[in-house]
Amino acid sequence: PQAGSVFTDRVIKRFLSEARHGAFESLSDDEEESIVPWRPRDRMKTVSVALVMCLNIPVDPPDVIRTQPCARLLCWIDPASMPPQKALEAIGRNLQMQYERWQSRARYKQSLDPTHEDVRKL
Repeated sequence: PQAGSVFTDRVIKRFLSEARHGAFESLSDDEEESIVPWRPRDRMKTVSVALVMCLNIPVDPPDVIRTQPCARLLCWIDPASMPPQKALEAIGRNLQMQYERWQSRARYKQSLDPTHEDVRKL
């Protein structure tokens, strides 16, 4: 449909007719100044990242029955193809490499299958 057609006008009236869509159309100058912006002016930087993974690889959840076939890969690694501890470390490395693509300057700390006390220390 072309802009300005009867169909488009009906769609706009139907979907953009709630009170919230026109809430800011008739604000006075004082009211506009009192609106708090949703985005802070100061940019925050991510300095540290904690990757906490509670995989417990050799144990299936008690309430889940795995179907055949089922998804096996975690971070493109099959945990059954190597010992559980080595698989956990490889999954942690792959996940950290993926996050480093997005945020390369941050410091990363991995916590693989941590205890309650280990998580508190982070």
